[in-house]
Amino acid sequence: QLRASLDPVVTGSGDRLRFESFSGCGGVYARLDVLEAGLDGGEVGHGTTNVDVNNPLREALSRIGADDPLHLRVGPEELAVTTLDGPVVEKKVPLPDRWLRGFAEAQVIAA
Repeated sequence: QLRASLDPVVTGSGDRLRFESFSGCGGVYARLDVLEAGLDGGEVGHGTTNVDVNNPLREALSRIGADDPLHLRVGPEELAVTTLDGPVVEKKVPLPDRWLRGFAEAQVIAA
């Protein structure tokens, strides 16, 4: 249950991919923006999905070296990650209600 509450929200906004997450207690907000220059020519559409990050994806990401390629494909129903070890696909999950409140609070604090 705790790990499910840490699954990221991924948003494509045309010029970037944004990954957002809250800590298990909801008190810490983290955001990573991957800009076009870091996307190696891939097209970024518009949309948001909340994906389920399970052990296979965590393990695949932990084995990536500094010079290893990482390919992401984000769709409305899934996130696909391909590394040198092969692809891992994680499915969309419902967004926790407490995250909606957390996103609203983060926007107020950032303003």
